[in-house]
Amino acid sequence: MIDLDAIEARANAATPGPWTYHEGCGYVEVPPCGAIEFKPGWERSVHFLARVHNNHVEGEDGLGFDGAFIAAARTDVPALIARVRELETHLRIERENVAELEERLVLCQRTNDRMREQLGHKPPPWGMNK
Repeated sequence: MIDLDAIEARANAATPGPWTYHEGCGYVEVPPCGAIEFKPGWERSVHFLARVHNNHVEGEDGLGFDGAFIAAARTDVPALIARVRELETHLRIERENVAELEERLVLCQRTNDRMREQLGHKPPPWGMNK
């Protein structure tokens, strides 16, 4: 079972996006996230999360798949969590609908049995009336 709450907590605790992958240098850049020690002369508006070395394959456009995946995860993970929660809600509603329909079917079968009994009909021998 996937713990969506734990995944969502980690996603919410991560540096807000958007994250960007720079293919030329292999860095995944995130927006500034608070008090960071910068060396003199470094740009204070940029924070590098990771440097991706030796991407297993380079795309035809030169974009490294690993770096692009890491950068996209910042927005992909929350979107996937939201979609899973939406589908879980739909599933719960449909299960409730099925349970309600099953209850109605039982009531209809009981009504049918009572009506047959009142009319003097016996249930068919092939077991259609359960």
